[in-house]
Amino acid sequence: MPRPVSFSREQIGAAALDLVRREGWDALTARRLAAALGTSVAPIYGAFESMESLQAWVLGEASRLLSAARTRPLTDSGFLNSGIGLVLFARDEPRLFLALYRAGMEGELERHRREVRSRMKEDAFLASLEAGELDRIFDQLWTYTMGMVLDMLFGRTKDRSEEGVAARLRSAGSLLMYGVLSGLDEDWSPEARERWTELFMRRGWTIPPRTGNFRNEPASGR
Repeated sequence: MPRPVSFSREQIGAAALDLVRREGWDALTARRLAAALGTSVAPIYGAFESMESLQAWVLGEASRLLSAARTRPLTDSGFLNSGIGLVLFARDEPRLFLALYRAGMEGELERHRREVRSRMKEDAFLASLEAGELDRIFDQLWTYTMGMVLDMLFGRTKDRSEEGVAARLRSAGSLLMYGVLSGLDEDWSPEARERWTELFMRRGWTIPPRTGNFRNEPASGR
């Protein structure tokens, strides 16, 4: 009579992580994992008290891998490294990233968002800004970075290299910081109106168009 196959908690967890990495979050069921291991579901429930416990283990390991990607010393800026690492993790581990995203914004991905925000204080220039300015810059950069993540996940971006990702994030960071600090990001504020007017006048236009204005105001010839 063959001896029953035994697996350690770490072996089962690693197999579960690999299953999600290959086939996605929905593939993580006791039956699918048992088939991948070549055993019954008994060893799985012997190592983990429930599938919820196993799912939490997988998410924790995926989160650890994301943390490692975010903290790689790719440039001399820890804040920039966080953004680059986030995008590259989505490129290299798309199904694990989606698993973290599906955990919800109150879950692991939200924790990473807070940690990336905290790294802004490590930058000498950013640390000199007011908290409100940092929040506005970060919110817009996070939105841009998540757009790059979607490009990676669904194959829309042509340049998927580390250098290309870094260059795009540097460029976006410079533009967004300038926009916030100059007041250009505030919808038709006096500061924004003045700067846009200067820009359009240099191009030969007298008054900049008010495209994208969401105020309920009638159109006029002003």
